[in-house]
Amino acid sequence: MTQTQTNGIRRLFAEIGDRQARMIMAILVLACCALVWWVSVITGVPQDLNVSGSLLLQAHPVWAVFIAAVCLFVCLFISGWLAKFAYEESGLFVATFALMVIAGRAGAMRYVLFSAPYPGTFLLMAFELLLLYAWVALAWYVLRLVVPLSVHDSIGNGVSVMLVQAVVMAACITFLAMSDLPGQAIMAVAVGALAGSMVAHLTFPVENDIWYWLGPLLVGLVGYLMAWQNPAGLQIGFPQGALGALARPTPLAYASAGPAGAILGLWTARPWQEPKEENK
Repeated sequence: MTQTQTNGIRRLFAEIGDRQARMIMAILVLACCALVWWVSVITGVPQDLNVSGSLLLQAHPVWAVFIAAVCLFVCLFISGWLAKFAYEESGLFVATFALMVIAGRAGAMRYVLFSAPYPGTFLLMAFELLLLYAWVALAWYVLRLVVPLSVHDSIGNGVSVMLVQAVVMAACITFLAMSDLPGQAIMAVAVGALAGSMVAHLTFPVENDIWYWLGPLLVGLVGYLMAWQNPAGLQIGFPQGALGALARPTPLAYASAGPAGAILGLWTARPWQEPKEENK
């Protein structure tokens, strides 16, 4: 095992080369996405294709949340072994990336608001986001039991990373989420999370990935709570206002594209930070 691996900045299958490592990762991502699509179809989650953006507003909410959690942990089981050879966050990245399949099939936020045109719906969305993130956090904890963290960062730096990540991500979503269409909303969350992690890591080179993917949770909660306080555009299913764009992605979009984009941003920024660390 190389020194780079021991300090937590592990190269994807460094022993067999970066190109082969990326290919293995891509195959696993595609396989897990196909598996999630198949499970989504046979289980009927989402309930109605393209118009069931919220898991908790479906006819069987417990079943819908359960299926999403099963997909997350099955994909984690399939890809989690990568953490022993590659980045410690590999399994969580693949699992949350695959969940974007359900988010895309579920539909846009407008249909959530059409079915429940009340300000309190945004509070329900905030609760759903917390619930989904609880599953993501549990998946992260399971990974940490298999591959313990090789570095430990201070809480102060971690909170700073989370705040920087959230601010940059919120700014990106404000410009990118001009529509609540699933593809655009998921893309806005993913790109925002990626950019946020890159800026945050270059500002505070924290290695623990949890601080990066907590940023999307904070952005989503702020967006939903602000929309609850100022429900402009509720009747037409299109959150408006200064931070209205933050309430346009669905909770599942935040809980899937958010962690996946944040982890990818961390991986992207790490090589840029290494020369600085070597010069110290």
